[in-house]
Amino acid sequence: MNIIGNVMTIDDQFSDSPELISQLSPEEQKIAHFIEDLLQP
Repeated sequence: MNIIGNVMTIDDQFSDSPELISQLSPEEQKIAHFIEDLLQP
């Protein structure tokens, strides 16, 4: 299972959507926030 790929797909479909992130599991939220930090300029 490619969690990073899944989060990137979610990010592409619902960019800047706090509501979507709140629907993820706690572990997925950690990964999503980690990736968001990596994507910051």
